[in-house]
Amino acid sequence: MEQNHRRGITLADIEDLNLKDLRAIGRAVGVYAPTALSREDLLRVIMEISDGRAKPAVRSSRGRPHKGLPPQHELIERILASASERRTLEVAESIPEFEVDSVIFRFSVKAEGLAEVSGEGGVLHLDPFRADAGDPILPPALIERYDIRTGDHLLVLMRKVEGDRYHSVQKILEINGHASDQQVRRPRFEDLQAGPLNRTFPLDQSSDPLIGEIGRTSPLPKGCLGTLRLPGQTGSAFFKPLFETLTADGSSVLALLDLPEEEASALNGPRSECLSAAGITAEERAHALNMLTARARRGVESGLDVVVLAALPEAEALPEELCHSAKAPEGKGSLTVLLLTSGEIGQNASWQVSLSARPDGSLCREN
Repeated sequence: MEQNHRRGITLADIEDLNLKDLRAIGRAVGVYAPTALSREDLLRVIMEISDGRAKPAVRSSRGRPHKGLPPQHELIERILASASERRTLEVAESIPEFEVDSVIFRFSVKAEGLAEVSGEGGVLHLDPFRADAGDPILPPALIERYDIRTGDHLLVLMRKVEGDRYHSVQKILEINGHASDQQVRRPRFEDLQAGPLNRTFPLDQSSDPLIGEIGRTSPLPKGCLGTLRLPGQTGSAFFKPLFETLTADGSSVLALLDLPEEEASALNGPRSECLSAAGITAEERAHALNMLTARARRGVESGLDVVVLAALPEAEALPEELCHSAKAPEGKGSLTVLLLTSGEIGQNASWQVSLSARPDGSLCREN
């Protein structure tokens, strides 16, 4: 005979079940006429049978035989699992419903992040430039349908499963700020033909004397690869007017700088986004640079002028993919790469400027 307590039922397992599920458990363990008992009596009898203090009722041989009935412990597991799932959905009902294209998405939440596509699959990084094991997956069907590429900024609906973890993206609402159903065919960055570097940033118009001097003596072409040698511990006092000048004509700036989190966040604006590289590992820096590069490429595909500023430790090799991305395609858009270093400036850059610090800490152009 099947052992009644193989499942090891405890009072905690069943005390919160509704009466229908409780009666189903009662039948499974051998309670006689469970529908005739009150809730309290039914709980008591189930526990007595499970603990071996009472014997289960013998199933009557009259009536239609039960064919294919699973083992008792499996039946109990199914009932408890079904009840647990219903409780989860009852909690999730507090999350608003969303109607998109006449389809109701229940138990979902809106979220945004950066896509990373690899092979046929992908993930959505909720912390845009940092990978996390809890990031939701991007189903291949959605990637193919909307031509999602690494670096695309997405607004999505996704189902929450437990805690702060998510299962997968259900619906893509926006791609790079545009409704997903209004997307137009995009060129691929790799296919864009490089044009002449005949447009420059308005550095010479900066209200900051040093940046204005740089703009007058060394105009910065859009689409170039440049290096800027800075003294150690250069702070946001220099980068703030630089960001403002670079974005003055509608260009966008994406930066990874060796600044504290608070100083980096203070540089964020409508057309600028700055990440702090303080305390991150070489692997995390490489991933952030790859995502910055991909994000910048997506902007150029849409005809935008984008600048990537990347602080480069002396011990690390040049980020080849980033360096090779500097381009001013024929027509609209450009990707300008500025590598910031405190060491020697390489010879591959077409624009090079070196700054040094005066005794009072202010910066000046090196001769």
